[in-house]
Amino acid sequence: MFIRFIFTLVLCCSLSTYAQDIKVVLSKRLALVDSIPQISLKKPELNAISAVLAAYVKNERFDGFENEGKLPKEIKYVRSNSGEFELFVFWKPLNSMTNYVCWVLKQNGNPISVYQFNDEILYKPLKDKAITNYTPSIETFSFDGYIREALTIKDVASGKDVITLADLALLCDFEKLALCKTDDELDSMNAIVLKRLTILWNDAALFTDDFSEFKRFKTEFSDDKNLKLCTYNVQRKGFEQYFYGAAIFKESPTTVKVYELEDKTNKIRSPERATTSNEKWLGAIYLDIIDVSIKG
Repeated sequence: MFIRFIFTLVLCCSLSTYAQDIKVVLSKRLALVDSIPQISLKKPELNAISAVLAAYVKNERFDGFENEGKLPKEIKYVRSNSGEFELFVFWKPLNSMTNYVCWVLKQNGNPISVYQFNDEILYKPLKDKAITNYTPSIETFSFDGYIREALTIKDVASGKDVITLADLALLCDFEKLALCKTDDELDSMNAIVLKRLTILWNDAALFTDDFSEFKRFKTEFSDDKNLKLCTYNVQRKGFEQYFYGAAIFKESPTTVKVYELEDKTNKIRSPERATTSNEKWLGAIYLDIIDVSIKG
């Protein structure tokens, strides 16, 4: 019993020392970024710091809604109400008009997953606000029985949202989709992605959201803002591309009509003469919507 107690005490001390070391290392590396003159060198260093942070938080437990002094004050921390998601955010200016925001997302589950993201944010410095300050938050929303947790990172000085993301679970699913190694894994993961997307598409409150934080996703709006076209692709074995998406029409401020697009490219022999529909779609990633008028 005495030996076990000594071992536990040593282990706890070692973990505490490791946490302190990580805090010091992260603090020093973040401070040194300010002395790097070239943007081409700043970004790789910030990404490397993000990788160190990601490796540390994956195996570290945060019991509260603050980082409890385990991390440098430059790293902002927030946890979702469900406890499924934990977010770690830090940033540095690349130049006088652009901040490079790094954020690490931890998804608690079995297994625990950690993802790294970054965004370049343009900003206009305010005379009385020399230092940019961003505040992250995670809110919970419900639609048609589906609970989603959404991310917002706000610029405190301007009050503007600089990063918004409608569904953290979907973001993680897209990352998992990119890691699939077989077609069976792709099909299984993509079914989960499509199920979540269908719920978001049917939520009229999200009609104006372009889902730009989903990196493998493209959204276009018609000029009158009454049509939204969402598309993405999945690469299968042999570099074969399959496309998925939906056309969403705004019927009223509170209702939308969703037409899911079914890729039938392999069954359309003459695309230039074929009559297509949402059920017989020539799969593609759409980069624009062109309005046309038909007489008669």
